[in-house]
Amino acid sequence: MKTLKFLTLITLVIGLLSFDKNDNYLKEDVIIFAGKYSREFGTQDTVRTVIYTIKQNIINYNLQGGSVNVNYDTEKKYYSKKVNRWIGYRKDKDTYYVIFFKNIKDDEITLYKKKIASVEEGKSEPIPADDNEENHGWNTYQK
Repeated sequence: MKTLKFLTLITLVIGLLSFDKNDNYLKEDVIIFAGKYSREFGTQDTVRTVIYTIKQNIINYNLQGGSVNVNYDTEKKYYSKKVNRWIGYRKDKDTYYVIFFKNIKDDEITLYKKKIASVEEGKSEPIPADDNEENHGWNTYQK
């Protein structure tokens, strides 16, 4: 019986020591700015509204107004609160997006979204410059 307890203890210690300190799969970065954010903008003679609903594991994108309305979820595959980088996957279109967040306040947020090929590409994507206008550029949304 003592041998079995000893072997169990040794197995437990080896298992605990084998965890890589850089492996953070047990640690989850929490999104402290979760909520519903929107902005309005004009295109031709139409006012359109974009709404981002940000949750811990999903971001919903909803574009309303005009002749084309879009509504879809991206499932979180990666998030770093250190650089406010979200990487999500849109299953229905087999598409990945990286979203960067900045100027985070209680009632507003600025974000930049870009389509990418993979989680790995999103992790290495440089943070866009403030004046970057690709992918509709940085936009500010109100809560």
